[in-house]
Amino acid sequence: EMPAPERLPPIPSGTVRIYPHGVNREILERAGRDLDLDIRIVSRAESADLIFALRTRAEDMGLRKITRLSDAPLHYIKRNTTAEIRRLLQKIFNLVPGVDEDEVREAVEETEAAVTKAMEEGVEVALAPRRPSVRKVQHRYISSLGLVAQSVGREPERHLVIYPVEKDA
Repeated sequence: EMPAPERLPPIPSGTVRIYPHGVNREILERAGRDLDLDIRIVSRAESADLIFALRTRAEDMGLRKITRLSDAPLHYIKRNTTAEIRRLLQKIFNLVPGVDEDEVREAVEETEAAVTKAMEEGVEVALAPRRPSVRKVQHRYISSLGLVAQSVGREPERHLVIYPVEKDA
């Protein structure tokens, strides 16, 4: 029996509190403002919804302690740059540059329903055609659940097909 799929981490709503561990607060705040996100930088991990850390600090004992004490998801960045922090925020908030937020939300909801069908019924499920940047968001979610999806067709009809997990005999 397959476990029920986890829901895609919801697109955060309301003010999202971020604890930066080794991440430049000013760059993080600026990136949040540039993307028009409702984020607040907090100085205590216990009050954070998300924790951002530099990958080079992954073995840091302080960070390990923080992650044990907090339920907040930990996200790593490679470098303390505006581009890197901006990319992470776009990924977390499912922001796709040049694409309407409702279109992305609709694609995410379609993907969740299709994943459930593929897992429960063991069938291939084709998603609606989407632009490449939106397919990327869908693909990332499908892969995070350990499922396989493939882009098929030619633009503008290119779309993802989700394949069911092979059950062991």
